[in-house]
Amino acid sequence: MATFAFIDESLVSRRNGDDVYVLGAVVLAQCDVDSAQEVLLTLKSRSAKKLHWRDEQTLSRRRLVKELSSLPLTCCVVVRSQPKGDSQERQRRLCLERLFHELDYLGVSRAVIESRGNADDRRDMKMLQVLRSARAIGPGIRMEHIPGPKEPMLWAADVLCGAVAQGEQGVADYFNQIASLAHVHRI
Repeated sequence: MATFAFIDESLVSRRNGDDVYVLGAVVLAQCDVDSAQEVLLTLKSRSAKKLHWRDEQTLSRRRLVKELSSLPLTCCVVVRSQPKGDSQERQRRLCLERLFHELDYLGVSRAVIESRGNADDRRDMKMLQVLRSARAIGPGIRMEHIPGPKEPMLWAADVLCGAVAQGEQGVADYFNQIASLAHVHRI
């Protein structure tokens, strides 16, 4: 059975001023994608292009996390505190490397990442090729970039990253609701 991953990111500042980069994936069987997409579509307001954590209020966030926890999925998250002077792109590359290692271990065959534009998407593809060439991951993962508004499962990854990011800022309530689904790796 094919397993898919949908990936998003978040960058937040802790109260002490440190920046934290969060890269998260929701992982589920291909046969469960359609029903999960339907659930997510019901959560998006009609006027919004996509569901986005930062646009939601506390009550909506609670509902989003509750719905996420009811879906037949696993979550994989990589969190990295950003040393002063490291660029966000370096953070992303380091987190992608670890995330793809974990996704390969989980047997993911298709990884969908929210598109950030052609140049950034090409960097992600190059990163995947470097990992394959170094035999850090196997040849089985296919990656593609899709705009956020076109793929509801990317919204689930956004909710995951939002809940983790809130936890990094000292508000653990959201993450605690999905903690049993999530494998968090700190690098």
